[in-house]
Amino acid sequence: MPTYEDIARLIEEIPAPDGADELAVEWLESDRVAIARDSRERHAVILTGPPLEARDSAVASAVRAGEWRTASGATLKGTLLQLPRGDAFRTATAAIAAELFRRGIDSRPTVEVFAEVEPFIALVLRRVLLPDDSVLGLVGELLVLKELLVALGEKRASVVDPTCVWRGWQPQARDFALGPTSIEVKSTGLNVSRHSISGFEQVEPRSLDGGTTEALFIASIGLRRAAVSGPLSIAGLADQIIELIRTGPEGADGEAKFVQRLGQYGPEGFQGYKHPEMRDQESYALGFTTTFVPRVYDMSDENIRVLRRADLARDFPFVLAQGVRYTMELPGSVPGSIENPRTDLQAFLRGVVAKLWS
Repeated sequence: MPTYEDIARLIEEIPAPDGADELAVEWLESDRVAIARDSRERHAVILTGPPLEARDSAVASAVRAGEWRTASGATLKGTLLQLPRGDAFRTATAAIAAELFRRGIDSRPTVEVFAEVEPFIALVLRRVLLPDDSVLGLVGELLVLKELLVALGEKRASVVDPTCVWRGWQPQARDFALGPTSIEVKSTGLNVSRHSISGFEQVEPRSLDGGTTEALFIASIGLRRAAVSGPLSIAGLADQIIELIRTGPEGADGEAKFVQRLGQYGPEGFQGYKHPEMRDQESYALGFTTTFVPRVYDMSDENIRVLRRADLARDFPFVLAQGVRYTMELPGSVPGSIENPRTDLQAFLRGVVAKLWS
């Protein structure tokens, strides 16, 4: 039975094939399991035989049944579990293959073994891949951060650590804290501003030191996956932000601070996005397009009719506020309000930074 070390070493030795639709394949002591690499240096585990169906969403997005041509000219039929290129995914491929053998893939029915190993595969994938909702969230936050740095203009040359106002990389109540102004970024894959609210603090301004109340805004960002990589991606936006940081007083130190913060973004258990080592990996270079012009909602506006603590206390006193979660859909234009939402993100951010860094 091949060990993890055996498989990891073998994966490193597999050359990428020349043909765009070919796989370089190595069998693992069985005609049921193989590891492979394609021309884009992506890694894969192949399970021959009848098509396998994944129950977990993370695994389902990585597997596909079909027929493939090997670099030697042979044809393989089965199920392909494909991972992106990069060291983390090579390690994940070896770990998954080793677990399949540990569960007896060389002697037991493939369907049974795959069902047993699928939770392990899902755990591995979630450690090396951001979940889809986290990808949308990070792209939205990086878009706002990039636009904020652009809004600084000539002031960037004198502002120390301008990315410190971004708080979304850690468990904080606000994604951006700019003095008395706070911004919550909400990303959606729809063409309307429909967002999940996980607590009243996301829609209610807080009291600040000195008895003042924060100015709370929600930046609604609509995103749709593009067919190719591009500047509106995690890697592309990170590159643009780094380029803007380099014009500031800290230079490389400011860049290092941002990269460190970026690497800590993500849900519990995710090992982190390490830029620039992972910038070329498919999942982080994947581009997006916007589904609507970004909207900035002033949450102090009484005409924004969303559920708040006062509504709960008045009409549902037996419901605990800390357990309430709901979905809101904000209109493209708030009835009864003037210029809410703001649809010029750059102009809005220029006004904010002018007050903070005057």
